[in-house]
Amino acid sequence: MAELKSNIDDEKDVLTGSENLGSSSMGTESSDVTNTEGSDSEEPAKIYTYLKRDSGYVELNFMLDENYVTGSTYEDYLVNKWVLLTNEMVEFKKNHPSASPREVINMIEPPKPTPPSLNEVKSRKISEITQYDLSPSVNSFRLNGMDVWLDKDTRVGLMNSINIEKNAGRSETTLWLGAVSLTINCDLAIEMLSALELYALACYNKTAEHKNIVNNLETIKEVEDYDYKIGYPEKLNMSTTSGVSE
Repeated sequence: MAELKSNIDDEKDVLTGSENLGSSSMGTESSDVTNTEGSDSEEPAKIYTYLKRDSGYVELNFMLDENYVTGSTYEDYLVNKWVLLTNEMVEFKKNHPSASPREVINMIEPPKPTPPSLNEVKSRKISEITQYDLSPSVNSFRLNGMDVWLDKDTRVGLMNSINIEKNAGRSETTLWLGAVSLTINCDLAIEMLSALELYALACYNKTAEHKNIVNNLETIKEVEDYDYKIGYPEKLNMSTTSGVSE
């Protein structure tokens, strides 16, 4: 069997194939391909659309001859034959751009997606709320001009260690934020950690409230329209020299 390229190179006006059959050039006949010779009333050139497994959709202005292995079924497509699409198949592909080759050749309507249930929409919304609660939009505060966060285990550990340092007679402690070392008065550090713990508790309560509200909504639209980003406390702005800013 001769290869397509070596034979087609001898033909004139070869049209390049495309996966997108929704353009105006698609179809067995097209007004975009015209014969420039002769009168203006001449019929436009006929277009042949083929589908081949290793080439995809290919549009030509001539029909492939006996030098090519052609076919007409999905089984032919599977063994890499050139399947000539009918007008109906071309129109089907145009109306169903995401259809698979099997669906196009057999003109099978693609399955319509099943709309999500109310519980599925709720589950998705609650997952979004959880991700928002874990994001820097909630889990962050300003410290000496930096956006930082301390998780609960770190906050509890620092509170315990700073109290131990204070009871041991130390007036200052060292706070590490990644590679940044901050020296801070023990009483001020305890005050800041307390404020941070109250902020985190308020955020936790607001997140739980949002989830509870979503669970009690009765329609999909209500769930989809629900704004879970409101109601969170204002972020803290703190300094190692002046504590919590009002």
